[in-house]
Amino acid sequence: MEPIRIEHVELTLVRVPLREPLAPYTSRLATIQATESLIVRLEDTSGHVGWGECNANFVQLGPLERLVADVCQGFARRQEINRHTFYEECPLPLRLRSAVEMALWDLAGRRQGQPVAQLLGQVVRQRIEVAACMGICRPEQAEELAAAYAEQGYRVLKIKAGRRVEEDLATVQAIHRGSRGRLQVRVDPNCGYDYQEALRLARGLEPYPVEYLEQPLPEDALAESARLRQQTRVPVALNESVYGPDSVRRILDLKAADVLVVETYQAGGVWPCVLIGRLAQEAGVPCVMHCGHDLGLKTAAMLHVAASSPAFGAAHDTTYYGLQSDIARPKLPIRSGHMELPSGPGLGVEVDPELLKRYALATASGSVGS
Repeated sequence: MEPIRIEHVELTLVRVPLREPLAPYTSRLATIQATESLIVRLEDTSGHVGWGECNANFVQLGPLERLVADVCQGFARRQEINRHTFYEECPLPLRLRSAVEMALWDLAGRRQGQPVAQLLGQVVRQRIEVAACMGICRPEQAEELAAAYAEQGYRVLKIKAGRRVEEDLATVQAIHRGSRGRLQVRVDPNCGYDYQEALRLARGLEPYPVEYLEQPLPEDALAESARLRQQTRVPVALNESVYGPDSVRRILDLKAADVLVVETYQAGGVWPCVLIGRLAQEAGVPCVMHCGHDLGLKTAAMLHVAASSPAFGAAHDTTYYGLQSDIARPKLPIRSGHMELPSGPGLGVEVDPELLKRYALATASGSVGS
C-alpha cells in the first residue's frame, strides 16, 4: 500500500439544532439547544477523501484559518503518514488531532475498499446497542421520558446530574416509576461532588437498577474513586479521567473504575480508543463509548470502534436520535435501542455537500506544501 500523502485540507464548523424532547439538554455545566462540531475533510494526492469530526460544544477552537495552516504544516513535514501512531506524533490540539486522525482512518478505508472496523483488526459484532441520554429535568418530565424511551426499545438511559444529591435521587426514582423498572440508569454528575456527597449519592442509588455512577468526583481524584468503589454496591465509571492509554494504565493499577467511558476527542482519536479497549479487556474492565452530541461521522466512528473490540460490548451513549438533521445522508437508523455497523468503505457514511453548507458556521481550506 502506498503511503498516504495529503494534498488538501478543509475545516468546517457546523451547528445542527437538537429537537425535543432531548432539547434543551442541561448538565450541571451548561444548557445547549444544538450540537456544534468541527468537520475535517482530507484529500490525498490520488483524489481520495476522508472525513472526521470532533465535538466543539463548550470549547474555543480558534480561527479556522490558523487551524488549517497548522494541519497543512503538519502533513507537509511528513513524507509518510502512519495512522496507527499519528495520535502520538501529531502536535495539534487534542480535539483537532482526534478529528484529523478519524479522517485518516476514513481515507484509508476508502482507499482500500474496507470498513474502518476491519482495518482496526476484526469485526466482533455487527449490531451495537446504544443508550438514550437525558439532561437534568423535573422528576415528572423524567418519568414521562423514561416511559417513552422504554417503549422505543432502549434498555439503558444515561442522565445528567451533579447539582444536588437529592435532585439526582428524585430523578432516578421517577425514571424507575416511569419505565416500570425496564431501564438501567447511568448517572453522570460530571465531576460535581466531593467524596462525601458522592458516597451519599452512591448509597442512595443502591435500591435502584443503576448500571453505574459516572465520574462523580474530579478527574484527578483516582484514589478517592478507588475508595468509593469499596464503599458502595453501585459500580463506578470514569470518563473525564480517561485520556490516552497511559491514563488508563494508572486507573487500572489503582483499581479506580468498574467501567471506562472512552471518548475520541479525549483519547486523541480512533486508534487510542482501540488500545484502551485492549488494556481494559486484559484487566476485565468493560468500556463504553462516550457521546459528545455527535453527528453522523463521529457516531459512525463510535460504531466501528464498538464493532471491532470485545471490550466495548455494553450499550454506548448517543444523542444522535435527538438531532433535527445531520450533515450525512441518509441518517443512521436506530431500531429498538440498536444501531448497525455501516457496511461501506471507511466510516461508511457520506457527507451531503448541501447539508454541510446549510449548517456551516465557518469554513477554511488550504493545500499542503503551498
